[in-house]
Amino acid sequence: MDCPTCAKPAEPGAVDCYRCGERLMPSAAHPGYAAPVPRLSAVAGLGKALTVLLSVLAVGEAAQFVVTLAGGPAAALITVNLLLFVGIAPVFLVWFFRVRKNAGLWGPQTRAQGWTIGAWFTPVVNFWFPVQIMRDVWRASGAEPGGRAGVARVAAGWWTCWSLAWLTGYRTFTVHGTAADGSIVVTQQAGFFLDGTVVSASCLGLGALLMARMIAGITGMQAARGAA
Repeated sequence: MDCPTCAKPAEPGAVDCYRCGERLMPSAAHPGYAAPVPRLSAVAGLGKALTVLLSVLAVGEAAQFVVTLAGGPAAALITVNLLLFVGIAPVFLVWFFRVRKNAGLWGPQTRAQGWTIGAWFTPVVNFWFPVQIMRDVWRASGAEPGGRAGVARVAAGWWTCWSLAWLTGYRTFTVHGTAADGSIVVTQQAGFFLDGTVVSASCLGLGALLMARMIAGITGMQAARGAA
C-alpha cells in the first residue's frame, strides 16, 4: 500500500515514511497500509494569552462602565478597549481554528473546519454557527456527560452577551459637514456600535469573562489529552 501523505510505497509496519518522513501507524485492519498518526495543533500558548487578554478587556469594560456612569471622560478608555478587542480578534480566530481541528479527531462536529473563520463574516449564519462550533469543540475535547448542561449554559451565556453587546450599542450622533457653497450642514445619523453604550460595554465585559472561561477549559482539556 502507499503512504497516504506522499502516495509512495510504504513499508508495512514502518514508523516513518522513508520518502517524506511522515510519522506512520500500521492499520490493524490492513497491515500493509500505513495511516498517518493524527498530530494535534498547539493551543496552550494561545489559550493562555487569550485568557489574560480577555480578563484585561473585562476589567477595562468595567472601568469604562463606572467612569461613564460617574459622568467622567471615557473616550480614552473606549479607545483602549476597542484597540484591545481588535488585537484579540485574530489571536482568537487562530485558536478557534486549531481547537476545532483537534476536536474533529475526538468526536463529531456539526460544522466543517472552514466555518471557524467564515461563520463570523457570513450574514445570517453568524447568528448561531460560531456558538454551535464552540459547544461541539468543548464537548469533544473532554466534557463529561454530566457536565454537558454546564457547557450549554456557559456557551449560551457567552453568546447572549456577545449578541446583546451589538444590539444594545445602538446610538445616534450628529455629523457636521460643509456643503459646496460653504455652508455648514448638520445631519443626524444612527447605527449599532460595539461598545457604543454603557449597556453594550457591560455586556461585552461579561461576555469576555465567559469567553475566557470557555477558552481556559477547552485549552486545558486539549492539552491534557495531547499529553496523554
